[in-house]
Amino acid sequence: MKNINIAELRGCIIDKFEDFLSEKGIIIPNPERDQDEDLDPEEAANIYGDDYDELADYITDALVHHGLIEICDNGDARKAPLTEEELREAYNEYTKTCRFEDISNLAEERNITFTEEEKEEIYRLFCKNMDNSEDWVYALNGAADEVLKLRS
Repeated sequence: MKNINIAELRGCIIDKFEDFLSEKGIIIPNPERDQDEDLDPEEAANIYGDDYDELADYITDALVHHGLIEICDNGDARKAPLTEEELREAYNEYTKTCRFEDISNLAEERNITFTEEEKEEIYRLFCKNMDNSEDWVYALNGAADEVLKLRS
């Protein structure tokens, strides 16, 4: 899994906050920034020093808390892996779509088109249960035949 440059990510998010504050004409008081003689007051960042670090930590904590990233032992960040439930849900949606495409292709070969109600009925009756079928051709033909029965 590809690592994420967490410092760059946090910096991009904080830059967006700074743009927002600037658009609203909001300047955050910051003695640390104001006392830095090397800074041009007109060009200085609105979020600076300890304020920047604190906000960056809040961003990291929120990303970790919501399962979007995880922090590696070396301090790098990476996208958090999907949970088993999320993987199962994604697989089910993917296979349901593939199954319906198979059913649609077979029906098209038989010059059958589906209404929206029939598509929902096909999902309900066949797509969720096809994992249990050992014979896909039989299951697909059975689905097409059942749709024809629904029409009569």
